[in-house]
Amino acid sequence: MNAGVALVGAGVIALTPVAAPSAAVHVPALPSAATIELTAFTNPLETWASVATASFANLNNLGQVVTDNPFPILRQVIANQVANATKLAGIAQTVGTNFVSLLDPRDPFSSASYLGKGDDPDRSR
Repeated sequence: MNAGVALVGAGVIALTPVAAPSAAVHVPALPSAATIELTAFTNPLETWASVATASFANLNNLGQVVTDNPFPILRQVIANQVANATKLAGIAQTVGTNFVSLLDPRDPFSSASYLGKGDDPDRSR
């Protein structure tokens, strides 16, 4: 008996609609497909020919740019390194000059003259 009740319940569930039927909606008639005509037809061969022509022109322009300046990044790196080396050479020259001046005993403000002041009591004034 349980099997019969289960079978009838499953049948009722299977036959009931999932959603309620929608109200009748008036849809206007669509125009016939025969009235539509193509007004502008593009030949695919002409389109591809224009694409190929533009591509070759762009490649030619790119080749010209590369020929005018073959290695722009490498040139800039070299220019930067030369500028840095020049700056470092100037700094090294200044440091060397100041170091020599720092050790010059004739200069009253040099380290050598300050170290020598302790030896000579007359010089400390």
